[in-house]
Parts: sequence; C-alpha cells; structure tokens
Amino acid sequence: MFPPDVVAFLAGPVLLPRAPVRTAHGSGSDSDSQYGRSDYLYGVYPVLLALRAQKRKFKRLWVLRSSGGPSTLEKKDYKARLEILQRSEALGIPTVMDIPKKSILDHYSGGRPHQGLVLKCSLPFVQKLQELPVPGRGAIWLALEGITDPMNLGSLLRSAAFFGVEGVICEHGCAKYSAVAAKASAGAGEMVQLLRVSKLQSLLPRAKEQGWCVVGAALPDPEIDVDFSTLDEWLPQCDQLEGVLLLLGPEGPGLRRRLKQLCDRLVGISRVGDSGDGLDSLNAGVAAGVLLHGVRQALGPPRPAPAKV
Repeated sequence: MFPPDVVAFLAGPVLLPRAPVRTAHGSGSDSDSQYGRSDYLYGVYPVLLALRAQKRKFKRLWVLRSSGGPSTLEKKDYKARLEILQRSEALGIPTVMDIPKKSILDHYSGGRPHQGLVLKCSLPFVQKLQELPVPGRGAIWLALEGITDPMNLGSLLRSAAFFGVEGVICEHGCAKYSAVAAKASAGAGEMVQLLRVSKLQSLLPRAKEQGWCVVGAALPDPEIDVDFSTLDEWLPQCDQLEGVLLLLGPEGPGLRRRLKQLCDRLVGISRVGDSGDGLDSLNAGVAAGVLLHGVRQALGPPRPAPAKV
C-alpha cells in the first residue's frame, strides 16, 4: 500500500495496543502513568488534521496491514496516508505498521469505520471563553446550546471550518469534542477554534456591546419582542454588519427563550410545501450549513479586526 522505503523506515516490531478502559467522557484511560488519559482518533482525515494542527500530545499511531495499493484507493486518500506517515516520523511518534487484524482497531473506534488508522493522543483542550474579540468585518462566530449528539457537533464543526467561522462556542451541557465528533467532522474540529462557556446568556450582552450582531436560528415567537425574518429576507440587510454571532439550539425545542430574548434578530429557514407533516425544522448540522453559507455569501470573506487605540 505504501512505498517500500517508507514502510522499511517506519516499520518496527508489531506492538498490539492495549484495550482502553472507557470513561464517562467516552475517552480512553491508560494505566501507564506516562500516558495518562488518552483519546483514540480514528480515520484518515481526523488523524491527518490532528497531526497538522499539533494541538495535542501524540503517543502512538497504529496502521492496519493492507494488501491494497494506489490503484485501490482514491488518489487524495493515498496521498493523505503518505502524509500521515511522513508527519508521524517527523514528529517522532511511535508508529506500528502492519496490525494484522481489523478487529484490533475496531475496538478503539467502537466498531465505526477507522480506515485502518488509529492515533493515540492526549484529550483535546477546550479553553473557557471569557470574552469575544472585537469583530473584524465579515467575521462569523457560532454559539451552540443544547447540542448533545456528538455526530451533530461534528457536522457543525465541519460546516464551521468550511465557511470560515473563526470560533465555535459550546455552552455547558453540549456534547464533548470526542473521537466520534472528530470523525463526524472529517477532522475539521482539529482546525476550528473551539471554546466553552458556562452560560451563553452572560456572554451575549457583552458581545453586543463589542459590535457583534447576535442572531438566533429560531422560529418566530409571539411572546418575545425580537424581530424575526426568514433567512432570504434578512441576508440583503446584513452586508454592512461588522460580525455575526450565530446561535443554534437543538432540533425540536430550539433555543431556550432567554437566549432568544437576548438576540438582535431571529432568523428562520423557509421550507418548501406544507408543514402539516410535522417536519418544521432541520437537523442542527444541516441548518448550520444553510445558514452559514448564506451569511458568508452576504458578508464576504473575513477581514482583520480594527486595531485597538
């Protein structure tokens, strides 16, 4: 599968990984005190982008034995695998080639597709946010409330990275950025600035004072005094905004009322056809993709924030 010189350089004795003990956070725990608590990333792009970002401490890489070659892989996946091996060698990561059984790596991925790669690394560090930066023209940040599904979190992070979101804020209670979320994000979560807050309602007033336009993705609510627009109606009005802080809540209940009250505007996505079938909302990850695409098109590319005087 890999050029003989690369394999010969990196290959060593086949040391099979110990089975991790799963904790309440879904991360691996290791009895070896030199490693401490560990995460097990799996899949080509979560592993590759983690190595590129270098935000974690890397402990070991396992590669499944394969009889395939370049002709059996997409060209970009083959190049990505070569880059993983090259970066692993450059960073001095112990790399175990030719793991003989897929089931060994299946254990680490919970049976999810690992594409023959598992990277043992430190848990991700998610910094607590005290205050947003002053927005530069075209800046977009994303704030999440009640997103408890790691697959949804991964989808949101992938959309955020794709559309140039500068930061993603998770309120306490959202899903943790786990290996499952990393795989769902295709590794994009390693590249996005991910932060946490205890309560978004304490952050939003300060964000508005700094010049952010706080926009909640929500259906209209007759009991609160906040303007509502469909996305199509609002986008032509937002081209002069400095920056947008977009709030998303869970599918079904959506944003809680207190957060909607703190928004400058609520924005909804119009559906086609009759809503009598009960399908009145989108999956959070899909909704984020639609909203972020529209806002990015309206604001244009992000520009540097003004210098503080």
